[in-house]
Amino acid sequence: MEGYYRDNGNYTSFKVNSIAYTKLHKREQYRRKYGFTAPYLLYPNRIIHDCDIKVSHYNFLNYTRMERLDESSIIKGNKNVALKHFVFPAFVDVQNWAFHVMEFARNKGFHLL
Repeated sequence: MEGYYRDNGNYTSFKVNSIAYTKLHKREQYRRKYGFTAPYLLYPNRIIHDCDIKVSHYNFLNYTRMERLDESSIIKGNKNVALKHFVFPAFVDVQNWAFHVMEFARNKGFHLL
């Protein structure tokens, strides 16, 4: 979803209440409620595995925008200056494990600092 939004400034080009729009909306509702499983290729043995993306991680990746520093715009001087842009977060496998740990703790009644 974030790739389309990044390129077009909205989540879909489908007309509201069209069949395609309704299917997309239902799919996103399901993923935002239950999470998402995506295949990925594991190197070096080239076996395809499933990656379980938890609900909070899916929402974070597809619907959260954050400010990111544009490192190519840094101007050093008496006062360092740079541009920031609002972008979607990148998928990092360590984040995926962190979201798994957070969900486990929440389900067991534990607290994380």
